[in-house]
Amino acid sequence: MNKTKGCLIANFATVPFRLPPLKAISRTLILTSLKSVVSLRKNY
Repeated sequence: MNKTKGCLIANFATVPFRLPPLKAISRTLILTSLKSVVSLRKNY
């Protein structure tokens, strides 16, 4: 379980750097991924 959680957080953390900046879709995905990381940390 810990390995899976760590991989998910690592994947979310790399998303913003792979997306082109200053686009609405990119900003939405970044915000969504950050919210997901926060919710993952609250659940565990």
